[in-house]
Amino acid sequence: MTALTLSLAVSALWLIEAHQVKATIADWTDRPLAGQFAFSHAAVEIDGFPFQLDVSISEPVLAVIARSYHWHGPVLRVHGVIWRPNRFDYETAGRVEHASNDADGLVINVPALRGTVEIADRILRHASLRAESVHIGGIGSGDMAVGGVEALLDLMPERAADLKTDTAELKLSLQAIALVSDQLGSAFKEPISKIDLALGLTGPPPWDGTPHALTRWRDAGGTFELHELALAWSGLKLEGDGTFALDDQLRPEGAFAFRLDGLQATLQRLIDAGDLSPEFAELIGQHIAELSVPDDRVPGRLLIGVTAQDGRLTVQDHLVDVLTPITGP
Repeated sequence: MTALTLSLAVSALWLIEAHQVKATIADWTDRPLAGQFAFSHAAVEIDGFPFQLDVSISEPVLAVIARSYHWHGPVLRVHGVIWRPNRFDYETAGRVEHASNDADGLVINVPALRGTVEIADRILRHASLRAESVHIGGIGSGDMAVGGVEALLDLMPERAADLKTDTAELKLSLQAIALVSDQLGSAFKEPISKIDLALGLTGPPPWDGTPHALTRWRDAGGTFELHELALAWSGLKLEGDGTFALDDQLRPEGAFAFRLDGLQATLQRLIDAGDLSPEFAELIGQHIAELSVPDDRVPGRLLIGVTAQDGRLTVQDHLVDVLTPITGP
Protein backbone atom coordinates (compact mmCIF):
# COMPACT_ATOMS: atom_id res chain seq x y z
CA MET A 1 0.00 0.00 0.00
CA THR A 2 2.83 2.39 0.87
CA ALA A 3 4.57 1.69 -2.43
CA LEU A 4 1.33 2.28 -4.35
CA THR A 5 0.72 5.55 -2.51
CA LEU A 6 4.26 6.71 -3.21
CA SER A 7 3.95 5.72 -6.86
CA LEU A 8 0.71 7.65 -7.21
CA ALA A 9 2.22 10.69 -5.48
CA VAL A 10 5.26 10.67 -7.77
CA SER A 11 3.05 10.27 -10.84
CA ALA A 12 0.83 13.14 -9.73
CA LEU A 13 3.84 15.34 -9.04
CA TRP A 14 5.30 14.61 -12.49
CA LEU A 15 2.01 15.50 -14.16
CA ILE A 16 1.74 18.73 -12.16
CA GLU A 17 5.32 19.77 -12.97
CA ALA A 18 4.90 18.85 -16.65
CA HIS A 19 1.73 20.97 -16.77
CA GLN A 20 3.55 23.91 -15.15
CA VAL A 21 6.40 23.65 -17.67
CA LYS A 22 3.91 23.73 -20.54
CA ALA A 23 2.13 26.69 -18.91
CA THR A 24 5.40 28.59 -18.55
CA ILE A 25 6.36 28.02 -22.19
CA ALA A 26 2.85 29.01 -23.26
CA ASP A 27 3.11 32.15 -21.13
CA TRP A 28 6.40 33.08 -22.82
CA THR A 29 4.74 32.55 -26.19
CA ASP A 30 1.56 34.49 -25.42
CA ARG A 31 3.12 37.68 -24.05
CA PRO A 32 6.32 39.68 -24.66
CA LEU A 33 9.42 38.65 -22.70
CA ALA A 34 10.79 41.60 -20.71
CA GLY A 35 8.42 43.73 -22.76
CA GLN A 36 10.77 43.55 -25.75
CA PHE A 37 10.98 40.02 -27.16
CA ALA A 38 8.57 37.62 -28.81
CA PHE A 39 9.14 33.87 -28.52
CA SER A 40 7.59 31.26 -30.77
CA HIS A 41 8.18 27.61 -31.57
CA ALA A 42 6.75 24.53 -33.23
CA ALA A 43 6.17 21.37 -31.21
CA VAL A 44 6.86 21.03 -27.49
CA GLU A 45 7.39 17.50 -26.18
CA ILE A 46 7.80 16.51 -22.51
CA ASP A 47 9.12 13.12 -21.47
CA GLY A 48 11.16 11.59 -18.64
CA PHE A 49 8.37 10.14 -16.50
CA PRO A 50 8.43 9.57 -13.55
CA PHE A 51 11.39 11.55 -12.15
CA GLN A 52 12.84 13.53 -15.06
CA LEU A 53 11.44 16.46 -17.00
CA ASP A 54 12.92 16.20 -20.49
CA VAL A 55 11.58 18.97 -22.72
CA SER A 56 12.19 19.28 -26.45
CA ILE A 57 11.29 22.55 -28.21
CA SER A 58 11.54 22.44 -31.98
CA GLU A 59 12.05 25.44 -34.29
CA PRO A 60 12.48 28.07 -31.55
CA VAL A 61 12.36 31.69 -32.77
CA LEU A 62 13.23 34.79 -30.72
CA ALA A 63 12.36 38.19 -32.20
CA VAL A 64 12.85 41.79 -31.08
CA ILE A 65 9.39 43.33 -31.22
CA ALA A 66 10.38 46.93 -31.94
CA ARG A 67 12.99 45.99 -34.54
CA SER A 68 13.32 43.66 -37.48
CA TYR A 69 15.65 41.20 -35.77
CA HIS A 70 14.88 37.54 -35.22
CA TRP A 71 16.85 34.40 -34.44
CA HIS A 72 16.00 30.88 -35.61
CA GLY A 73 17.63 28.10 -33.62
CA PRO A 74 17.95 24.32 -33.73
CA VAL A 75 16.02 22.00 -31.43
CA LEU A 76 16.35 23.12 -27.82
CA ARG A 77 16.48 20.36 -25.21
CA VAL A 78 15.87 21.08 -21.54
CA HIS A 79 16.36 18.68 -18.62
CA GLY A 80 15.17 18.89 -15.03
CA VAL A 81 13.96 16.78 -12.11
CA ILE A 82 10.59 16.93 -10.38
CA TRP A 83 12.03 17.74 -6.93
CA ARG A 84 13.79 20.82 -8.32
CA PRO A 85 11.21 22.23 -10.73
CA ASN A 86 12.65 25.74 -11.02
CA ARG A 87 16.09 24.77 -12.32
CA PHE A 88 16.81 23.29 -15.73
CA ASP A 89 19.87 22.36 -17.73
CA TYR A 90 19.60 23.02 -21.46
CA GLU A 91 21.57 22.15 -24.55
CA THR A 92 21.44 22.68 -28.28
CA ALA A 93 23.75 22.27 -31.23
CA GLY A 94 23.73 23.25 -34.85
CA ARG A 95 22.87 26.31 -36.89
CA VAL A 96 21.49 29.54 -35.47
CA GLU A 97 20.35 32.09 -38.04
CA HIS A 98 20.00 35.80 -37.32
CA ALA A 99 17.89 37.67 -39.85
CA SER A 100 17.06 41.33 -40.28
CA ASN A 101 15.08 43.30 -42.82
CA ASP A 102 17.74 46.02 -42.73
CA ALA A 103 20.92 43.99 -43.27
CA ASP A 104 22.27 40.65 -44.33
CA GLY A 105 21.81 37.95 -41.73
CA LEU A 106 24.37 36.06 -39.70
CA VAL A 107 24.76 32.31 -39.56
CA ILE A 108 26.20 30.92 -36.32
CA ASN A 109 27.33 27.32 -36.16
CA VAL A 110 27.71 25.94 -32.63
CA PRO A 111 28.91 22.35 -32.14
CA ALA A 112 27.54 22.40 -28.59
CA LEU A 113 25.88 25.06 -26.47
CA ARG A 114 24.72 24.33 -22.95
CA GLY A 115 23.84 26.05 -19.72
CA THR A 116 21.38 26.35 -16.85
CA VAL A 117 18.19 28.31 -16.29
CA GLU A 118 16.40 29.10 -13.02
CA ILE A 119 12.83 30.36 -13.00
CA ALA A 120 10.66 31.67 -10.16
CA ASP A 121 6.98 32.54 -10.64
CA ARG A 122 7.46 32.00 -14.39
CA ILE A 123 10.11 34.74 -14.45
CA LEU A 124 13.72 34.14 -15.44
CA ARG A 125 16.02 34.70 -12.47
CA HIS A 126 19.32 33.12 -13.54
CA ALA A 127 20.81 31.82 -16.76
CA SER A 128 24.21 30.60 -17.82
CA LEU A 129 25.66 29.74 -21.21
CA ARG A 130 28.79 28.00 -22.42
CA ALA A 131 29.87 27.24 -25.97
CA GLU A 132 33.09 26.35 -27.75
CA SER A 133 34.37 26.49 -31.33
CA VAL A 134 31.70 28.93 -32.50
CA HIS A 135 31.82 29.97 -36.16
CA ILE A 136 30.00 33.11 -37.33
CA GLY A 137 29.42 33.76 -41.01
CA GLY A 138 28.05 36.79 -42.81
CA ILE A 139 30.40 39.37 -41.27
CA GLY A 140 31.42 41.57 -44.20
CA SER A 141 33.88 39.79 -46.45
CA GLY A 142 35.02 37.29 -43.81
CA ASP A 143 33.94 35.07 -40.97
CA MET A 144 34.65 35.01 -37.26
CA ALA A 145 35.77 32.13 -35.09
CA VAL A 146 35.37 32.23 -31.30
CA GLY A 147 37.18 29.62 -29.25
CA GLY A 148 34.95 29.91 -26.20
CA VAL A 149 31.92 31.82 -24.91
CA GLU A 150 30.71 32.02 -21.32
CA ALA A 151 27.83 34.14 -20.04
CA LEU A 152 25.99 34.59 -16.75
CA LEU A 153 22.76 36.53 -16.19
CA ASP A 154 21.16 37.18 -12.81
CA LEU A 155 17.92 39.10 -12.24
CA MET A 156 17.05 40.18 -8.68
CA PRO A 157 14.15 42.67 -8.86
CA GLU A 158 13.60 42.40 -5.10
CA ARG A 159 16.75 44.53 -4.69
CA ALA A 160 15.25 47.48 -6.58
CA ALA A 161 15.07 49.72 -3.52
CA ASP A 162 18.74 49.17 -2.63
CA LEU A 163 20.63 51.42 -5.04
CA LYS A 164 23.97 50.09 -3.79
CA THR A 165 23.21 46.56 -4.98
CA ASP A 166 22.62 45.37 -8.54
CA THR A 167 19.14 44.22 -9.51
CA ALA A 168 20.52 42.74 -12.72
CA GLU A 169 24.00 41.47 -13.58
CA LEU A 170 25.45 40.26 -16.85
CA LYS A 171 28.89 38.74 -17.28
CA LEU A 172 30.25 37.80 -20.68
CA SER A 173 33.61 36.29 -21.56
CA LEU A 174 34.91 35.55 -25.06
CA GLN A 175 38.18 33.76 -25.72
CA ALA A 176 40.29 33.39 -28.86
CA ILE A 177 38.30 35.65 -31.20
CA ALA A 178 39.69 35.57 -34.73
CA LEU A 179 38.63 37.06 -38.05
CA VAL A 180 38.90 34.64 -40.94
CA SER A 181 39.55 36.48 -44.20
CA ASP A 182 42.05 36.35 -47.05
CA GLN A 183 42.12 40.16 -47.04
CA LEU A 184 43.65 40.44 -43.59
CA GLY A 185 47.34 40.96 -43.01
CA SER A 186 49.26 38.34 -41.07
CA ALA A 187 49.37 40.34 -37.85
CA PHE A 188 45.63 41.03 -37.91
CA LYS A 189 44.98 37.29 -38.07
CA GLU A 190 46.29 36.90 -34.56
CA PRO A 191 43.27 36.16 -32.34
CA ILE A 192 42.07 38.51 -29.65
CA SER A 193 43.02 36.64 -26.50
CA LYS A 194 39.96 37.63 -24.54
CA ILE A 195 37.12 40.06 -24.10
CA ASP A 196 35.59 40.21 -20.62
CA LEU A 197 32.51 42.29 -19.89
CA ALA A 198 30.64 42.74 -16.61
CA LEU A 199 27.52 44.92 -16.48
CA GLY A 200 25.17 45.80 -13.66
CA LEU A 201 21.90 47.65 -13.19
CA THR A 202 20.51 49.23 -10.03
CA GLY A 203 16.96 50.34 -9.39
CA PRO A 204 13.69 48.90 -10.72
CA PRO A 205 14.20 46.97 -13.99
CA PRO A 206 13.32 49.37 -16.85
CA TRP A 207 12.30 46.71 -19.39
CA ASP A 208 8.77 45.73 -18.39
CA GLY A 209 7.37 47.10 -21.64
CA THR A 210 5.31 49.91 -20.06
CA PRO A 211 5.64 53.46 -21.45
CA HIS A 212 6.99 54.89 -18.20
CA ALA A 213 9.46 52.15 -17.26
CA LEU A 214 12.55 54.25 -18.05
CA THR A 215 11.13 57.29 -16.27
CA ARG A 216 10.36 55.21 -13.19
CA TRP A 217 13.90 53.78 -13.28
CA ARG A 218 15.42 57.27 -13.54
CA ASP A 219 13.22 58.76 -10.82
CA ALA A 220 14.17 55.88 -8.49
CA GLY A 221 17.86 56.72 -8.95
CA GLY A 222 18.68 53.72 -11.10
CA THR A 223 22.11 53.45 -12.72
CA PHE A 224 23.81 51.38 -15.42
CA GLU A 225 27.18 50.08 -14.25
CA LEU A 226 30.10 49.03 -16.39
CA HIS A 227 31.91 47.00 -13.75
CA GLU A 228 34.57 45.68 -16.08
CA LEU A 229 35.69 45.82 -19.67
CA ALA A 230 38.92 44.00 -20.50
CA LEU A 231 40.35 43.28 -23.94
CA ALA A 232 43.75 41.80 -24.78
CA TRP A 233 45.20 41.48 -28.28
CA SER A 234 48.80 41.21 -29.48
CA GLY A 235 50.25 43.05 -26.48
CA LEU A 236 47.49 45.67 -26.56
CA LYS A 237 45.32 45.86 -23.43
CA LEU A 238 42.21 47.91 -22.84
CA GLU A 239 40.40 48.10 -19.49
CA GLY A 240 37.50 50.25 -18.42
CA ASP A 241 34.68 50.92 -15.98
CA GLY A 242 32.09 53.58 -15.30
CA THR A 243 28.47 54.51 -14.57
CA PHE A 244 25.66 56.31 -16.31
CA ALA A 245 22.08 57.24 -15.49
CA LEU A 246 19.43 59.37 -17.25
CA ASP A 247 18.96 63.12 -16.89
CA ASP A 248 15.65 65.00 -16.70
CA GLN A 249 15.26 64.62 -20.48
CA LEU A 250 16.08 60.89 -20.44
CA ARG A 251 19.50 61.52 -21.97
CA PRO A 252 22.49 59.48 -20.75
CA GLU A 253 24.69 61.18 -18.18
CA GLY A 254 27.72 59.72 -16.49
CA ALA A 255 31.40 58.98 -16.90
CA PHE A 256 33.61 56.09 -18.00
CA ALA A 257 37.35 55.67 -17.55
CA PHE A 258 39.43 53.53 -19.91
CA ARG A 259 43.06 52.47 -19.64
CA LEU A 260 45.06 51.59 -22.75
CA ASP A 261 48.42 49.79 -22.59
CA GLY A 262 50.83 48.74 -25.32
CA LEU A 263 49.66 51.02 -28.12
CA GLN A 264 53.05 52.11 -29.47
CA ALA A 265 54.53 48.62 -29.31
CA THR A 266 51.49 47.21 -31.13
CA LEU A 267 51.65 49.87 -33.86
CA GLN A 268 55.34 49.13 -34.36
CA ARG A 269 54.62 45.41 -34.59
CA LEU A 270 52.04 46.07 -37.32
CA ILE A 271 54.53 48.24 -39.19
CA ASP A 272 57.22 45.56 -38.97
CA ALA A 273 54.78 42.95 -40.30
CA GLY A 274 53.94 45.16 -43.25
CA ASP A 275 50.27 45.39 -42.24
CA LEU A 276 50.36 49.10 -41.46
CA SER A 277 52.25 51.93 -43.11
CA PRO A 278 54.38 54.14 -40.84
CA GLU A 279 52.34 57.16 -41.91
CA PHE A 280 49.01 55.58 -41.03
CA ALA A 281 50.39 54.26 -37.74
CA GLU A 282 51.55 57.76 -36.85
CA LEU A 283 48.11 59.14 -37.71
CA ILE A 284 46.46 56.59 -35.41
CA GLY A 285 48.87 57.46 -32.63
CA GLN A 286 48.15 61.18 -33.02
CA HIS A 287 44.38 60.73 -32.91
CA ILE A 288 44.53 58.56 -29.79
CA ALA A 289 46.96 61.00 -28.16
CA GLU A 290 44.40 63.77 -28.70
CA LEU A 291 41.77 61.72 -26.92
CA SER A 292 43.88 60.57 -23.98
CA VAL A 293 46.40 61.65 -21.35
CA PRO A 294 49.48 59.73 -20.14
CA ASP A 295 49.19 57.88 -16.85
CA ASP A 296 51.95 59.23 -14.62
CA ARG A 297 51.85 56.09 -12.50
CA VAL A 298 52.26 53.51 -15.30
CA PRO A 299 54.72 54.20 -18.14
CA GLY A 300 53.18 53.75 -21.57
CA ARG A 301 49.61 53.64 -20.28
CA LEU A 302 47.06 56.09 -21.69
CA LEU A 303 43.97 57.24 -19.80
CA ILE A 304 40.79 57.96 -21.75
CA GLY A 305 37.87 59.70 -20.08
CA VAL A 306 34.39 59.55 -21.61
CA THR A 307 31.70 61.84 -20.22
CA ALA A 308 28.00 62.25 -20.99
CA GLN A 309 26.47 65.45 -19.66
CA ASP A 310 23.88 67.99 -20.80
CA GLY A 311 23.29 66.04 -24.00
CA ARG A 312 26.96 66.02 -24.98
CA LEU A 313 29.21 62.99 -25.31
CA THR A 314 32.84 64.00 -24.92
CA VAL A 315 36.15 62.15 -24.91
CA GLN A 316 38.82 64.12 -23.04
CA ASP A 317 36.78 67.33 -23.60
CA HIS A 318 36.42 66.64 -27.35
CA LEU A 319 32.78 66.60 -28.46
CA VAL A 320 32.10 63.37 -30.35
CA ASP A 321 28.29 63.18 -30.37
CA VAL A 322 25.07 64.90 -29.36
CA LEU A 323 22.92 62.69 -27.18
CA THR A 324 19.17 62.30 -27.63
CA PRO A 325 16.59 60.95 -25.17
CA ILE A 326 16.42 57.18 -24.81
CA THR A 327 12.91 55.90 -25.49
CA GLY A 328 13.41 52.20 -24.75
CA PRO A 329 15.95 49.60 -23.59
